[in-house]
Amino acid sequence: MLWEEVVYVEIGVADGTLVLHGGAKRFILSPPSSWPRHVRIEAVRFVQQQVEKRNLPIQYTRSAAYKIMRGTRVESGAV
Repeated sequence: MLWEEVVYVEIGVADGTLVLHGGAKRFILSPPSSWPRHVRIEAVRFVQQQVEKRNLPIQYTRSAAYKIMRGTRVESGAV
């Protein structure tokens, strides 16, 4: 999923799970608290910049932590 495809961001109120929504696609990011400490601040800053740059609406929900990926995949060698 490209950032250009994201139309809104869902954030779980209980744990901070991030769900990027776009068309028929949904990409899940684990809560920042579970990200490695040495990259957490930089990664959170990057996500915030993308949300602000694209003026993406944010929805806070209780169900974000229970969502699953939809219409997305990571190709081998992409990471």
